[in-house]
Amino acid sequence: MAAARHRCPYLVHVMKSKFLLNGGDPKWLQGIKYAPAKLQALSTLNKYLAHRPWLVTHDHIKSLCQGDRHTRWQVSDLVQAIVLLCHFHSLAGFCHSTGLNFEIDHERGHVFPNVIMQSPSNDTPCDPFMSPNCYEDTKPTAREHVEVLLKEMKRLREKGSEEVTSEERHRHFEKEKSEASQDFLPNDENKDSSGNANSMNDEPYCSRFVEDPEFSFQEFKNCAPTFRALDYNWDDHAYMLLTELYSEVADLLDEKFKVMRSLTYKTLAFESDVDTSSLRGAVWMYIHCMYGIMYDDYNYGEVHHLLEGPLKRFIRTVSSVPEKTTKSLYDNFWRDFRHSEKVHVSVILLEARLQVGLLYGMRALQNYHSKS
Repeated sequence: MAAARHRCPYLVHVMKSKFLLNGGDPKWLQGIKYAPAKLQALSTLNKYLAHRPWLVTHDHIKSLCQGDRHTRWQVSDLVQAIVLLCHFHSLAGFCHSTGLNFEIDHERGHVFPNVIMQSPSNDTPCDPFMSPNCYEDTKPTAREHVEVLLKEMKRLREKGSEEVTSEERHRHFEKEKSEASQDFLPNDENKDSSGNANSMNDEPYCSRFVEDPEFSFQEFKNCAPTFRALDYNWDDHAYMLLTELYSEVADLLDEKFKVMRSLTYKTLAFESDVDTSSLRGAVWMYIHCMYGIMYDDYNYGEVHHLLEGPLKRFIRTVSSVPEKTTKSLYDNFWRDFRHSEKVHVSVILLEARLQVGLLYGMRALQNYHSKS
């Protein structure tokens, strides 16, 4: 259900195979209408968490916990369902952003016709371990781009101790949130290789597992009040609620987020021993900003200075409509960086988008839990 919302046939196939291997009823795989009523009842929550999580409210939780006895969920079980839905929504984005597809020997597998594929011998445009002097021939524009980024990161670190007023932070946040909704996807990116517009109806392999297939992402701008992390955040609220209701997973998620925020190889294209914490933080914060989540202690001016246009466009697409991710979107940002560095961005998107879904889902659940 969750993977199908973002039209990820690769992930849907993996889950179908695992389901059957564990003795699942094959009839359920004919479509959502063949699944138990209790699972069907999750469809509305599933679509909102996938596409417009800020609209998830106390009422959605109440309808599931106080509904008909055939569709009613216990709060402890519903917490697990929300975690699973959010996990596979974000994982589908990772699959799309890294180009994961069926193997070519699968009945739905494919290759690119009339293309001579060459296997690269390394991960970088120019590998210094294979050829120590290779970066001497690096394009001036590439080196200049990296040097500018390094200077910006250094400037922001040195400026870190300077006071940035709350008004400035709020203004930068609103600016980034507003720009994220402008020129979101050009018309040509909404079409597949045959020129047809992407539509859930074109992918029956996935659409059978969802209801209301036309329901999709809508920019957060002007949709709802800003989500203030000061009022509800992961450490002080969502994590604590999960610890109470789903303790064995709460610690795993918390550790996963901490590892993600600190994960680095200290490289930047052809530079090494670089502190990239501000750059990685800007990617994380930009995703949360897209979904209206504001941190009062973060300077959103860093997002403006550190994230280039093509990178922002890749982030916006993968985080909200991953099924529309194209190879050109991947190729166009950080052109002279290692592929591993680009995949690192996708991993940050995976975890940041997961936390976004959990924050909205847990907030609605906590509102219900506190009133029941």
